[in-house]
Amino acid sequence: MNGVHVRSLGKSFGGRKVLSCVTFSLDEGKALGVIGPNAVGKTTLLKILATILKPDEGDLILFGEDALRNPEKVRKEISYVPEFPSVMEELTVMENLKFFASLRRKKVKEDVLELLNLEPFLTVPVSKVSKGIKQRLSLAIALISEPRLLILDEATSGLDAESTEVILNTLLRLKEKGVTIVMASHLKEEVERVCDETYALYNGSREGKR
Repeated sequence: MNGVHVRSLGKSFGGRKVLSCVTFSLDEGKALGVIGPNAVGKTTLLKILATILKPDEGDLILFGEDALRNPEKVRKEISYVPEFPSVMEELTVMENLKFFASLRRKKVKEDVLELLNLEPFLTVPVSKVSKGIKQRLSLAIALISEPRLLILDEATSGLDAESTEVILNTLLRLKEKGVTIVMASHLKEEVERVCDETYALYNGSREGKR
C-alpha cells in the first residue's frame, strides 16, 4: 500500500479537540493541499503526518508501514519544512547545509542548490539574508535526505515574490520526480498550482475534498 493513508485521526490538547475523524488517502507522487482558516488544526495534522506528534486515535499508514506503531521505519522517508525556518543564524548558508548533511551522513547536491537558486548566497551568514532565502535554505536542508514524503507548513507565508516562485517551481519539479507532497497553505492559487487534491479543515474536521 503505497502513498499516505489516514483514517479517523483525532487529537486533543488540554481537553480541547483539535482534530476529529480526519480521513484521506494520497497516492505516491501526488500533492495534497491542506486548507482552512487559522487555528483549525492544519499544523497539528502535518506534525502527525511527520511523526512529530502522536494522535489520540486513528491510523496512519505511510508507504505500507504503520507509522504510529513503527515511526522509526518511516522517519527516514519524511522531511518536514515548518513555517518559520529552523536554521543557524550565525553560520553561512553553505555551513548550514554541510552541518545538516553531516548529521544525515549525506552530501549537499549541486542540483538542489541550483533548483533553489542558492548559489549567490552560499558564503553569506544566514543572519544577513531575507526570510525568503532562509525558507529556501530550509527546503534545501529538507531535501538533503531525498525524502519520499515532503511536508510543508505555510512554506511561502510572508515571502517575496521571487522566493515564492522558486519554492513553487521546486515543488512542481519534485512532484515530477515522484516525491509525495503535503502542504498547508491559505493561498488558494498556490494550492491549485501545485496540488492534485485538497483537504479542507474546519474546526478540526473535514469540510471537503476535491
